[in-house]
Amino acid sequence: MAWAWSKLVHIQYAYTCIFAVGAVFARASLFERFRDRLPGACTWKLAIAVLLAVWVLRVVVPHFLPVGERVDIVLAVPLVWSLVVLMGDLKGPFTRLLELFGRHSTTMWLTHSLVTIYYFPQVAMIPRLPLLVLLWCIALSLAVAVAVDFVYGKLSEFVGKHLPRAKASQ
Repeated sequence: MAWAWSKLVHIQYAYTCIFAVGAVFARASLFERFRDRLPGACTWKLAIAVLLAVWVLRVVVPHFLPVGERVDIVLAVPLVWSLVVLMGDLKGPFTRLLELFGRHSTTMWLTHSLVTIYYFPQVAMIPRLPLLVLLWCIALSLAVAVAVDFVYGKLSEFVGKHLPRAKASQ
């Protein structure tokens, strides 16, 4: 049990460090500053090169060196930067799909366990193949999130129109 606890604390520490580094980068707008200093054509090439380098360091190097999860702390920032660059310039249906998931992601996160584990586990496991089950659960969670957000929007409109607002005390 002590081994499991020490692993859990170590993993939690690693992900807390990754979150803290990401928060610093976001707060200081370091991604934008770095990207603005690069020429436009170079940005795509550098992002792909960084993505490949992160993959090599994360997948290939651990077979030769015992780095463990500690390498994630260092590799998280370049990975996120390269993905932001690659996804930031996309246009078309992929962008609309990302916007749809972005708009409903919090509700999906809050309702996915209710959909897949508690209320509809048989429906969630219809595809049988793991990858298809994952995609199916994402689709179910997205459908529930869209419905919940629609009901929430209508309910907040109704409450805003029909309930009197409290007057500020003077």
